[in-house]
Amino acid sequence: MSSSSPSPAARRVGLLLAAGGAIAFSGQAIIVKLAYRYGVDAVGKLRRCALTW
Repeated sequence: MSSSSPSPAARRVGLLLAAGGAIAFSGQAIIVKLAYRYGVDAVGKLRRCALTW
């Protein structure tokens, strides 16, 4: 049985996507903290998120 490993380019793309996802996920908490600091309520925030998707 031979196991094939991904090409270096595919590995690089995977690592970049994983890093980008981690940065975006942690950035979400910062955006929520800033929103609450400026008085955005939870319902308003959810409404804006739902409309942008």
